Amino acid sequence: MKKFLFLLALGATTPAWSPAFAGQQTTETPTNAVLTPDAAPFRWQLHLRAGQKFLITTDTSSESSQEMPSMPGRDQPGAAFSMNNKSQAHMVIEENVLSSDDTGARVEVIYRDMTQSSVMRQGDKVIYDSAHPPDAMKGSGDTLKGMVGARLSFRLSPQGQISDIQGVKEYLNHLNQGIEKAFGQTPQAKAQQKAMREMLGTLMSPEVLQESFGAAYRVMPTAPVALGGSWNYAVVTPIMGTTFTQKGQSTFVSRAGGLVTIANKGELSTNGGAEFKVPGLAAGTAKTPAPISQLDLHGTSKGDATVDEATGLTIQSRMTQNMEGDLVMSGLMGAGSELTIPMKIKDETISRMEEVKATPCLSAS
Repeated sequence: MKKFLFLLALGATTPAWSPAFAGQQTTETPTNAVLTPDAAPFRWQLHLRAGQKFLITTDTSSESSQEMPSMPGRDQPGAAFSMNNKSQAHMVIEENVLSSDDTGARVEVIYRDMTQSSVMRQGDKVIYDSAHPPDAMKGSGDTLKGMVGARLSFRLSPQGQISDIQGVKEYLNHLNQGIEKAFGQTPQAKAQQKAMREMLGTLMSPEVLQESFGAAYRVMPTAPVALGGSWNYAVVTPIMGTTFTQKGQSTFVSRAGGLVTIANKGELSTNGGAEFKVPGLAAGTAKTPAPISQLDLHGTSKGDATVDEATGLTIQSRMTQNMEGDLVMSGLMGAGSELTIPMKIKDETISRMEEVKATPCLSAS
């Protein structure tokens, strides 16, 4: 599964859980490749068998900044200010192969650990620290913990295609219960819960979840690639009304002991003309239309991955992303108003996968 993509909206770092990859690949094969065992073409395919169990650990560090313009109603009208946020996210997922045959496998996914910490500054002043949150926001830091224990399953083909996803309703109910526990039942808490449910409804629909779990496989080569060869891909990710596009190239760098190293680089962008639906914004009325947000970001990505050819799974990866651009909000301060917030985002995601071997039972003598 594609790891966290962090987008900043009005000072809140929001994990986007739904990278839906869609695009076409082309391969480039060097003519001077020497076909020794370690230099044989990379032919990617999944090879899973019933009873296998894997743990995937993902750590993401993110830094973001926003240049906030002056807004009416502040203590110091006319004073612009900078907002900076640093966050750390940790996720552990268990994947169990429930059954398998020549056409693929049924895989169960269970969230085992979800934590996030963040510190937000206005200039040099700390205005939010998840380690010491104000009373009104104490529950927000526990939102991700509500995912622990959530599970679902899907059918996974040898080519990495996801189908027949099951357990989505129970999965979302589990997350919603976690939100209620984290925020409580005060009027302010209920408003926060509503915003979170809106986001989850967008990011975790059955269609988006199906794409999300297949994302890691859709950037793999669809044809044999020689050592030193590359393949291009285009990736489109729907997120809260807009789209996130990555155009990149991956290269078969090396092979040793059945492990293939892949290097990748890409260009990133959002659809600046689409409406970015920020959870929690007022719905608006006939006399006062709801504000409209547009997110216009662009940047680059770079990383590497190690693939175990025995299973076709990625056992470790590292990816950095650098983006900058503007969040434009029309109508937030009244009809005809427009607020432009320049922003920069940098994040690094490191992922590790290990197979959990069954412990043999020893019979008493």
